Amino acid sequence: MSMRSAMSPLGLPFESHPGLGNEEYPGFPADVCPEELPDLSKHFSVTAELLKGEPGLYEKLRVKRTALGVGLAKVIKTGMDNRGHPMIKALGSVAGDAECFDTFAPLFDKLIAGRHGDGSLLTLHSESPGRRMLTSLPAEPFEGYLVSCQARAARNLEGLRFPPAADRAERCEVERVLVRALLELGGLLKGEYYPLGGS
Repeated sequence: MSMRSAMSPLGLPFESHPGLGNEEYPGFPADVCPEELPDLSKHFSVTAELLKGEPGLYEKLRVKRTALGVGLAKVIKTGMDNRGHPMIKALGSVAGDAECFDTFAPLFDKLIAGRHGDGSLLTLHSESPGRRMLTSLPAEPFEGYLVSCQARAARNLEGLRFPPAADRAERCEVERVLVRALLELGGLLKGEYYPLGGS
């Protein structure tokens, strides 16, 4: 075992846990959907409810794939393996890449509309004030009311699959691209990069 292997809290390499290495979590297949829609009578995700109400949707989408190879099986695997709870409606689907939203639009459009309202698919996000709202004033004048502050940005890289479908090689490529970009930052943004164990 490599010393660089990422370790779980139990001291075992993450790769030894089902679904955390390059092997898929056992259960619903991740590559090809079965010909018949599985019995969803005890599944409670939003995806399961949609497929139960519209079983022709499964048949229509089950053989489709994106250019990066993501199929419906990968998209709905999480909702098939995790049945959920009738009082807690998890979505039950993930996008494996950006093209999933087009390839599986009959599914994703309904999931998004159900979660965010019918108009959200056609409405663009409003422009953020962005940097105009940032200030260089120190936090001390806020007289103890400011406990913490953080800025977070999350984006996916074009041409690479999203985390639910990415393999180790793609995760390494994401890290390589981001590290290269971050190391080019200067001034106040200049910093050090410390990789996670196993990356």
